[in-house]
Amino acid sequence: TGYIIEKREKGNPKWTKAAELHSPECKGRADNLEEGVEYEFRVRAINEAGPGDASQPSKSIVTKPRKLAPKIDRRNLKNITIKEGEPFMFDAKVLGEPPPEITWILNNKEIHSNSVKQIDNEPNHTKFFHKNPERKDSGVYKIQAVNKYGSDTAEVEVTVVSKPGKPEGPLEVSDIHKDGCKLKWKKPKDDGGEPIEGYLVEKYDPDTGVWLPVGRCKDPEMDVTGLTPGHEYKFRVKAINKEGESEPLETLGSIIAKDPFTVPSAPGAPDPVDWSQNHVDLIWKEPISDGGSPITGYIIEKKDKYSTIWEKAVETNTATPQAVVSGLIEGNEYQFRVIAVNKAGQSEPGDASKSFTAKPRFLA
Repeated sequence: TGYIIEKREKGNPKWTKAAELHSPECKGRADNLEEGVEYEFRVRAINEAGPGDASQPSKSIVTKPRKLAPKIDRRNLKNITIKEGEPFMFDAKVLGEPPPEITWILNNKEIHSNSVKQIDNEPNHTKFFHKNPERKDSGVYKIQAVNKYGSDTAEVEVTVVSKPGKPEGPLEVSDIHKDGCKLKWKKPKDDGGEPIEGYLVEKYDPDTGVWLPVGRCKDPEMDVTGLTPGHEYKFRVKAINKEGESEPLETLGSIIAKDPFTVPSAPGAPDPVDWSQNHVDLIWKEPISDGGSPITGYIIEKKDKYSTIWEKAVETNTATPQAVVSGLIEGNEYQFRVIAVNKAGQSEPGDASKSFTAKPRFLA
């Protein structure tokens, strides 16, 4: 006269009634089942004498919709920041019937499993594992799930922090002089995911064959000091963040620590244009060359005609080729000569003047 349908959760020995059918038709529905539970079913036939023996259990079946658009469970998809070489994994449930096709994407390119990246897709579940991430593995990871009833997409951001990229070149050297120079470069294109804390500048002296620190700076430029005049140098610079130092950016060639100018050539011999018994006014011709740097003054030296020792008589701080020498002794014979001065130093002394006797110019 009918049938009883019984159910049990797989692994549970206890059977319970799921439905009673008052019809000899061999089909029926079991309602009020819990979604996602694996059930087994069996059937008993009923007649006037009562229920008969139970059938063999059915194959187990998980209760779920037969037509379901994909839905990605986002609870485990949290944005992360990790260091280079630090493994990471994402594990997500993906609902859908039939089970969706699942794809992982980074920067608009599909990710495929290889020696360091592994994707495990099972029905209604996906895992992504990266055992050795590099800086270039940073970005937004996208999970796409598709079946014939729809699609779903979820995103999670991974930031892999590392040492910075090397500073951008060229490493320019300017304002070279005998003690130092000026260096200038550009920030790295990639800060490694951490703020640039500064730069380390080093110098290479071919005489020693060693890179030595010049100093650190915040901005991409530095005034280098403390070079040895006449030495040849190369320079390099590294960017620094809290993960460490970048690869170095080097100068293309080497420089020699020297001034871009030299000392002046020697000035002309001085001539007296006015005098008294204890002073003389001198003029002379300027040096033919100022050495590439303006004349800043002159040193006038004097000596007794019969002495070999020159001594400083006066020093000027003007480029005008004239001076007054005082403190002469009346009746003494003197000679004078002039040295020109610029930023590079002192010229060779010019030719000595003719002998000059200290005496009154006008005498009644």
